[in-house]
Amino acid sequence: MKKCIAVILLAALLTGCGYREMEDSVRSKVSGENQGEQQLPEEETNVIKEGVNVFGLGECALSANKLMDTEYTLTDVAVTKSLESIGIDKAECCDSEIKREQYFEDSGWKTVAYIDENGNVIDTEYSQEKTYVLAVKIHEKRIAIHDSYKEDTEYMQMFFSSEDEFLKPDGSSGVFGEPIYFDKHGEGKDYYQVPLLKEGEETDYIVAALVTESELQGNIYVTTDTGVLDEKEKWVQLRVSPSDFDLNCTTWACEGKNES
Repeated sequence: MKKCIAVILLAALLTGCGYREMEDSVRSKVSGENQGEQQLPEEETNVIKEGVNVFGLGECALSANKLMDTEYTLTDVAVTKSLESIGIDKAECCDSEIKREQYFEDSGWKTVAYIDENGNVIDTEYSQEKTYVLAVKIHEKRIAIHDSYKEDTEYMQMFFSSEDEFLKPDGSSGVFGEPIYFDKHGEGKDYYQVPLLKEGEETDYIVAALVTESELQGNIYVTTDTGVLDEKEKWVQLRVSPSDFDLNCTTWACEGKNES
């Protein structure tokens, strides 16, 4: 399996944790790198607007596309240096080796942080700031499934993007971190393939990524959706704001603060 790496690189799209071929399709669709792909005018693709597809903690977001209609609600946030403190087992992460790298002009790519065997985030000698695990709890309710969708599973597409990367000139969100953990995961290359949530059913799940202290000083946007590539304007952006968490809190923000 590919190593799970989160990279500090402006507008970089990273190698994910067991993502299959759809990841490459997502990247090329968003960046317009498909050979021979015709670019739409900026005014037609700049479709993700603050207050339209962006929802904060506790706000219910409706995603309606040609496959299905789904409600998403960001219900809790945790920022921690320890997976164990928020109930995540390192063995359930997307890969056995999880690290974040940064490119230095004088020395190339260096690991600035990694998660050790005990689930702790370790900053290396190359780190210029602290790296944390950002975990979010999301409530999902399936409103409707359209006749065009015939599968019995669905593929969850999840991306984390920072404030300055949220809206690109072409309307896409720049990705700085793909998830390191998804608690409803499958196995291997099907890590993000899950049983289809049927009409009227509800579920809760946790998604986590590695983020830096400077990224946490601004809003972070979590895209989570059974998205349709040609309807990316309908993907839901869940916003994590600095006021939603406390770096001194060692547990989930909405479950009460445990000062360390």
